[in-house]
Amino acid sequence: HLRDLSDETAMFSVQGTRAAEIISRVFGEDAASVERQKTANAQFGDTTVTVIRATHTAEDGFDLFIDANNGANLRDALTAAGAALISNETFETLRIEAGVPLYGVDMDENNVVTETNMDDAVSFTKGCYLGQEIIVRIKHRGHVAKKLSGLVLENSIPVPRNSKIISSDGKETGRVTSSTFSPRLDRAIALGYLKYDYLAAGTEVKVATPESETKATVADLPLVRGSWYEEQQ
Repeated sequence: HLRDLSDETAMFSVQGTRAAEIISRVFGEDAASVERQKTANAQFGDTTVTVIRATHTAEDGFDLFIDANNGANLRDALTAAGAALISNETFETLRIEAGVPLYGVDMDENNVVTETNMDDAVSFTKGCYLGQEIIVRIKHRGHVAKKLSGLVLENSIPVPRNSKIISSDGKETGRVTSSTFSPRLDRAIALGYLKYDYLAAGTEVKVATPESETKATVADLPLVRGSWYEEQQ
């Protein structure tokens, strides 16, 4: 059975170096210790909260799902425990720095998931599912023709979505999907799809708008590595 629970559910995401500390204060140590990309249930009063450890910002993080009637109480409990509310604009900057694609902006149903820098969202060992043959073929027999990559621009001015990415020899090699100013890099940055031959970090390109061209450098994602990656470092 399938039922749309959107109107009945509230969702919060706690992101940052202190995310586990705040989750522990509100739900206890078990909820704060859930493994990455795993799910657990926690009690909040008389309500069960679904907890998923996941990042949207390159920092440690937890997604929380609760019935909508208790959403305001959970928000108040999180802020009382030390969480700070942020604006959509701030979240967008953190998301782009982290190289996390947004559905409807950086990807849609026309993209193969392995083009989107989200390989960890795909199982390469699970039994049959729709599209599995294509996914396995790409992984073991070739590569995608284009892939979501990071760009660091030479100035501080973000570029419009769908701006063309031009190679050093004048070829159109891709397009921009998201762009913002990064306070931590002190540069404008962007996400965009690049053809396979131009994916190497350090590749010099230009981003072209109808009014101007801006020099940029291809960079590995995430553009900013936060606490989510500390164990890997």
